[in-house]
Formats: sequence, structure tokens, C-alpha cells
Amino acid sequence: MIISNILNGTIGELEAKKFNIYFGISLGNKYFTENHIRSYIQWGVETTNSELAIVIADTIHAINIEVRNHSTPQRALSLAMKRGEKVYGLVSSIIKGFSANEQKKINLLRWQDINEQYRQDTEKILNFFDQDKEFKAEVISCTKSAFDTSSFNETEIERLAQYVLLELPFLIRGFIHHGIHFNLITYPGLGRVDDLAYDIGHYNKFASLSKSLNVSDPIAIADVKISG
Repeated sequence: MIISNILNGTIGELEAKKFNIYFGISLGNKYFTENHIRSYIQWGVETTNSELAIVIADTIHAINIEVRNHSTPQRALSLAMKRGEKVYGLVSSIIKGFSANEQKKINLLRWQDINEQYRQDTEKILNFFDQDKEFKAEVISCTKSAFDTSSFNETEIERLAQYVLLELPFLIRGFIHHGIHFNLITYPGLGRVDDLAYDIGHYNKFASLSKSLNVSDPIAIADVKISG
């Protein structure tokens, strides 16, 4: 694995197994092939502190489908959940190839399995987006940086920005599952949304939002790619 960058942490801390690692599988990212997912899991179980979490970003993917395919929200959600179910089955089969001890360390989750703190944080971030013009502009800018929005109008871009907003709590605080705080997320490549999450988590930007979220335990974010 190639670790290019870590926000709020060091490679030494990662190698010392300081963090409980998690990663999200974006349904629209073709990087997450079967072999790449297997490599991430293998590296994760060897590197994490106690357990590894894999989160399938299914419900959040509905926003992509809705905007790109001009689907109704209901239709988009249905398609996203079916795609999520397929990926869940794939990852489940991959996990079965690991040893019994390794399997005990792996938590396979779907987006709706994330804990209540995530939902509370999401509501505050969505409200702040509606109220603060500077924050809204920053999120829109991050959206344009993360997605190809050249063919979308402003209304569609603002709707696509909801993906970024729903992702932010996941990137700021992580989540707790079965009493374990998953506090380092890995992803192939970091972008402006990761920088924004870091700044909010460290009270560097939009401090009133940081205070509202009462952030005291921001996570680490690592750019981790498959070698070779």
C-alpha cells in the first residue's frame, strides 16, 4: 500500500496501530474493484488497532443518481439501495476468504448503520448550509472540485452538494460502532472536502459550526492507494 498523506496523524502512528481504521466504498468510484477491496481489507486488518469497518455508501449515492440521471428521489434511492445490496454481497464474499480471527475484526456496514451522533451532526451541518452564505459557497466549491459539474445547472449543483454535506460528519468525527471509535478513514486520493473536514474539526474555519458540533475528537484522514 502507498500512503501519500495523512491529515491529523502520521505514518508512524498508523504503523504503530494507533487508529481504528475504516473506509467507505463509494458506489460511483470505479477504483473499488474486487481486488482493490480485498487489498484494502487485508491491509486494514493488519494495520488497525482493534477492528476494521467497511461502510458501503449506498443511500448517499442516491443523490448522484438523482442528479445525473434526472431521476426522482424515490427512484434514485431504490437504485442506490439495489446497487448497495450487490456491493454488500461482493464484500461479504471477499470477507469469507479471510481467516476466522481476521473476520472477527471486520465490521461490514451500510450507510444507515452509522450511529446516532452522525445523524445529529448531519442535521446541524445541513442547517448551517442553509444559514451561512460563506459555508454554502465553500461547499459548492468543494462539490465542483470533486465532481464533473460542467453539464449541470446551479440547482443541480446545489443538490449534488448534499452529497458533500452528508459526507462531512463521516470525515470530521468518524463514528462509534459497538463501543469502538473508528477514527481514521482511508481513501484513494484526498480532496478539498477532506481539507474542509479537517479545518472544521480543528476550529480553523467556520468555528461556530465546530462549536455547534462540539468537536473534540477529530479523526485522521489518510490517502492510501494500492501499490503496483
